[in-house]
Amino acid sequence: MRPVSANPGALFAAAQAAAQAGRAGEAIAALDRLLAIQPGNLKALQLRAQFAHRAGDVALARDLLERAAGKAGRDPEVLRNLGVVRLAAGDPAGAVAALTRARATAPRDAAVAKALAAAHIELGNAAMARHALDEACAAFARAVALDSERPGARLNWGNALYRRERYAEATTVLERIPPNDPSYTESRLTLAGVLIERERFADAIAICEAALARQPNDARLLANLGVALAKLGEPERAIAAYRRALALAPTAKEILVNLGKALEQQGDMAAALGTYRDALAIDPGYEPALDLTGKALLLCGHLREGWAAYRNRVSMPAETAAGFFRDPLPERLDGIPIHVRRDQGLGDEIFFLRFAHELAERGARVHYQAGAKIAPVIERLPILASVFTGDSPPEPCRYRIAAGDLPYCLDRRDRDFVPSVRLPTTPEADARAARLLAAAGQPPYLGVSWRGGTRARLSLFKEVPLVDLGAALRGTPATVLVLQREPEPDEIASFAAAAGARVHDASALNDDLDTMLAVLARLDEYVAVSNTNVHLRAAAGRTARVLIPAPEFRWMAAGEESPWFPATRLYRRGPRNDWRAPLARLRADLGLPDRF
Repeated sequence: MRPVSANPGALFAAAQAAAQAGRAGEAIAALDRLLAIQPGNLKALQLRAQFAHRAGDVALARDLLERAAGKAGRDPEVLRNLGVVRLAAGDPAGAVAALTRARATAPRDAAVAKALAAAHIELGNAAMARHALDEACAAFARAVALDSERPGARLNWGNALYRRERYAEATTVLERIPPNDPSYTESRLTLAGVLIERERFADAIAICEAALARQPNDARLLANLGVALAKLGEPERAIAAYRRALALAPTAKEILVNLGKALEQQGDMAAALGTYRDALAIDPGYEPALDLTGKALLLCGHLREGWAAYRNRVSMPAETAAGFFRDPLPERLDGIPIHVRRDQGLGDEIFFLRFAHELAERGARVHYQAGAKIAPVIERLPILASVFTGDSPPEPCRYRIAAGDLPYCLDRRDRDFVPSVRLPTTPEADARAARLLAAAGQPPYLGVSWRGGTRARLSLFKEVPLVDLGAALRGTPATVLVLQREPEPDEIASFAAAAGARVHDASALNDDLDTMLAVLARLDEYVAVSNTNVHLRAAAGRTARVLIPAPEFRWMAAGEESPWFPATRLYRRGPRNDWRAPLARLRADLGLPDRF
């Protein structure tokens, strides 16, 4: 090799020639000599950075390009290369900054746009990892705007929108992914999940079936198909889909749990329990399977075993349970102060208060930690030494027990169906209730609610189609009071139109449980899905007519009554979410004509 002149131009020419000939070491040596003479030589900095980047020395490549950018801050090529190495160095925000400057200088440069799209994707991924979902959605949207053909960009955007619960937007984004995109199958999987959340179950089924025609052995697609079929009220087809999925992924505990829920939906409780236990054999600490095992046992009336397993409910995770007493109590508790903390929702508070009676009968001083909304109602119970809403009871307590653990701590047997607690009304609430009913119309009075829980907590959400319910009550001679908590706009008008009756909006009573209790005590009939007011009605010593969309242990797995609520009539949804038969029976039980 002939010695190279120290002339900068000659050194760069030698570096270029060596690079073209594949002599990387010779090229690097020439560039290093050149940069020692001219540290700010723009071409040398860029070419030397390329060699560093190829060799995996991202730090050196970045340093060289930062120097180049300092010399030529508006050069789009320098900025593009700087953005690329910043991205490789794990600095997507820095990459976006450099590439945004490059794009401002060269807005038609396709290479800059593609590099900037890649940087926005990594910025979105970083935001997803921090659970900054709005930031992630914005980053992925920018990536798609810059490079709409980039594989996976729309999928990332759709996933972020899905996790942010922006389901309509997620649907639009995911539907635009073409079949030739490498992420197509993944996009169909996510799209099916989005459609399930939007309660478009038939559309989700169609999406899964179309994707399965291309990928018949994708267990995840089969699992989503099962979920959509179960939601549509087709447990037999759902079970078949889950079994196909399990043949491909036999240790998928999530699919086993969903299979168990579909078996419950079909009424096969023994098989459902077996499936939950199969999931626990794979992962003994799997919380959904533990939770559902306890509830399934209770559904079947296996109370002693069920209450033991119910301690594993998802509302009582291990870190929370550690602060509570969870073993059988002594037979006598004379004078012993016990702190009982509310458990789960308002309906559960009322339900589990029935077990506080035995604590008092054993001689305990029961200090009950209540929710602020219901505290004024239950503080009148003579079995309670105190009702408080803060963190600490009025005296030190030997035991701290979650209300949902009381049945186990009291060692309830299989036949121990304890009646509801009785909550007294006040004269003032009785007077308000009397005025409200008189203003609504003439007796008899019929209360109605069509929804319980919230969509945000799907496991506790229950609903009957309000138009179907209204049609089933059409022609009732009663004055109808809507007791639905937080009715959506136009729901009451839709219900009234279906019922063909003038109805009274009493939904505001859900924020005044004292008056609600007094109203429920005076109603001639109350028709509702399981909700707080059903429990209040029982606590007032009255029965209800309860619409059951899905199995729930308070209402047992089958039958027209529940031993927890004697004489309360139950109307269970039929196959394929069909309410016709139960609503026809409700209408007959209310003494209304056959046709509606």
